[in-house]
Amino acid sequence: MLSALSESVSSVPETDRGTIPRTEVKNMSKLISQVALCFAFCTAALFAQSERGTITGTVRDASGAVVPTAKVVLTNTQTGVSSTAPTSANGEFTVPQLQVGIYNIRVEKAGFRPASITGLEVNASATVRADVSLEVGTSVTAIEVSASALALST
Repeated sequence: MLSALSESVSSVPETDRGTIPRTEVKNMSKLISQVALCFAFCTAALFAQSERGTITGTVRDASGAVVPTAKVVLTNTQTGVSSTAPTSANGEFTVPQLQVGIYNIRVEKAGFRPASITGLEVNASATVRADVSLEVGTSVTAIEVSASALALST
C-alpha cells in the first residue's frame, strides 16, 4: 500500500504538489464572495429595521423667512418624555431616535409668540415632517387647569 502511494506521489510533478488547481481557487473565491455578499445584505436588513422614528421640519416667520436658533421641544404624550433641539442657521430641526408614539411640538424664540403642533404620530422607521410658522409678538403666559369630578355617595 505504501509503495502505491509513493508511486502516485512521484508521478505528480514537484511544482504541482501542495497546490490547489486554479478552477478550485476560482470556485472557492466565488463562494466566499457570495457568502460575504449575503452576510452584508442580511446585516443591512437587520439595521434597517428600527423601532424608532424621526421628526424633522423648518421654522419660518410669517413672511416666510427662516428662524434660526429657535427652541423646539417635542413631548411624547404617552410617556411625558421631552426632547429639545435648536433650529439650524437654515431654520431646520431634526430629532431622530424618537420612541414610537404621539408627540406635541412647541417652538419658542424671543420676539415671537410660541407655536404648537399637537398629535403628531411617529411610527417605526418613519420620518414625520412638521413645519412651523411663528408670528411676531411676545410670549403669553398660559395657565392650564384640569379638574376631575368627585363622586359623591348619597
